Amino acid sequence: MTSVLDDRFLLTDLLDMSVIKEVGEAYCRAFELGIIILNEAGEEVINLCPPYEFCKAIQAGALAPKCGDAKKRLARHPIEESQVLQLKSGCGMRYVLLLLSYQLETLGRVIVGPFRDPETPAGQLARTLGPEIKEDQIRQVPAMTPERLKSGISLLAKMLNGFLFINAKRLITTRLHLETIYGEKERIFRQVEYQDYGSAEDRAEIEKFKNMF
Repeated sequence: MTSVLDDRFLLTDLLDMSVIKEVGEAYCRAFELGIIILNEAGEEVINLCPPYEFCKAIQAGALAPKCGDAKKRLARHPIEESQVLQLKSGCGMRYVLLLLSYQLETLGRVIVGPFRDPETPAGQLARTLGPEIKEDQIRQVPAMTPERLKSGISLLAKMLNGFLFINAKRLITTRLHLETIYGEKERIFRQVEYQDYGSAEDRAEIEKFKNMF
């Protein structure tokens, strides 16, 4: 007999999207970092990336394939549970990639960004991207120092792991409780079926009661 403890959780089982959206928006404002959460299949479940004019210009112009390639790479790039990877996209912006997991089961991944390398001047990056990208558009994307980035990623990882753990514990408790209730229900019905209820009305009432569960 299988138990709820054998069930495999999905990301959406353990993350309340309305809560994550509210907390995530506060995080994005505090650290000037966007957040995209993908499930294990690579499907986007939440997107809290700021609408930068730089990104709009990239997506609307000849450089759009670079943006598409970056999204595919971030969704598929190999990463292990304990890793935190920083990747550079074709447009020069940077992203951080980390996994979401529970009890060694991968549930999805988090993409954090975009942000700029503070060592690369905005004017220099604009010249490499061509005339359709303006320097002031690039400056809208925050330059992130290693210290600030490390602090932001550490807080985000702790926050999301906390949500996963708390919600998993709550869900397991609820499912165990229901499993106990249904197990007791089956035991009672088996006892009832062994007893002699002669009339058709009695048997019909028992069947009606069983179908309520």
